[in-house]
Amino acid sequence: MRIVEHYTGGAHKLLRIETEGCAVHIAVGLHDADGCPFTSVEVEPLQPADNSDVWHVRGPATMIVINHGPQVMAGDRSPTTGFASLH
Repeated sequence: MRIVEHYTGGAHKLLRIETEGCAVHIAVGLHDADGCPFTSVEVEPLQPADNSDVWHVRGPATMIVINHGPQVMAGDRSPTTGFASLH
């Protein structure tokens, strides 16, 4: 396995990985309308491949990974209120 680190603050926001049958686009440093940070991942089938094979995506081609902030477990206490805060 080859690991490529791709984080917000790097030289580029978009990473494209090409492999047999598809390209994967990963965009970091994005924010929704409420300002919540997210990463977008898109799988693009290559059409047609060099050998004329047709590739299809099975399942969602685009997804987002949302950052909801630090994990709060039941029973955790907030430093300001002393009470648990669950999202």
